Amino acid sequence: MATKKTFISTGFFLISIAYLVYAVIHIISTSAPDFYVYYYAGKDFLHGINAYADTALYTLFTYPPVSLVAISPLALLPVQISQAIFVIISSFCIFALPFFSMKGLRVPFPLITLSFITACFIFSFPTKFTLGMGQINAIALLIFMFGILIKRRPFFKSLLLI
Repeated sequence: MATKKTFISTGFFLISIAYLVYAVIHIISTSAPDFYVYYYAGKDFLHGINAYADTALYTLFTYPPVSLVAISPLALLPVQISQAIFVIISSFCIFALPFFSMKGLRVPFPLITLSFITACFIFSFPTKFTLGMGQINAIALLIFMFGILIKRRPFFKSLLLI
């Protein structure tokens, strides 16, 4: 019976990874509307323009000013390349989040359980929406989790939790 569960979980995991790769390729080749807000707000920041007053953006930029410092290097590259980098980073964060969540909760987990939870996480609506719209949620959550998981170095930990 355990081998049947292992086979099903492994198959589900592999299908979810294939879906994630497909989604990343599709998003890179089309558009991620929220990413454009970050990109052009970063461009505004680099040109000394108030990113919070730019009404040409898809939606208003409402993130803290420190996020402009983190986002602005992407504005140095062409928008399509920046979007590809951003979506790939976001997808790696989506892939890593279940592992670090379980690690942070100190839940003992076999690999098969982790792969099943990761697959469920990839197929969940909030994850697909975050990736498809080009939102920063997965990246921000992973940074926040690293801030919680770091045991020493309180200065670095506090920087991650800002």
